[in-house]
Amino acid sequence: MNDRWIRAALLLGFAMLIAYFNHTGQLSSFVEPNMEVYVKLSSLGLLAAAMHQAYEALKPAHSQSSNDCECGHTHHHYDHHSVHGHEGHSHSSGAVKSLLIYGLFLLPLLLGFLLPGSSSAAGHAFHPHTHDHSQDHIRETNDSKKDR
Repeated sequence: MNDRWIRAALLLGFAMLIAYFNHTGQLSSFVEPNMEVYVKLSSLGLLAAAMHQAYEALKPAHSQSSNDCECGHTHHHYDHHSVHGHEGHSHSSGAVKSLLIYGLFLLPLLLGFLLPGSSSAAGHAFHPHTHDHSQDHIRETNDSKKDR
């Protein structure tokens, strides 16, 4: 599978996750209320980036070893293995590395969509507790009288 399709899917997934949190009212549990509008706008940027990655993935790959362009001469594309001396090894370690990196992006997406949104830590993250401090001085004076 082309890496651009994976990138497009991940970017689209994050845009959809933001939209999902906004639709369910959970966005304020993860983002400070003053920043919500910027997070919502960023989902549009993620969507645009996903569309660009999908567009790039749909472009036909050049099947020739040389590419003719409109400038009137031929550009030569060299074989990666012969230029860098990679004839003796495979690129399987690159595939494992890509899998690990894409997995790091996939994990928060899966957790965001699959876990219930009513966790106690996330549910109270950006909701400040109001406390009436006007009665604190009365408690302090009563506590100091008890100590005497």
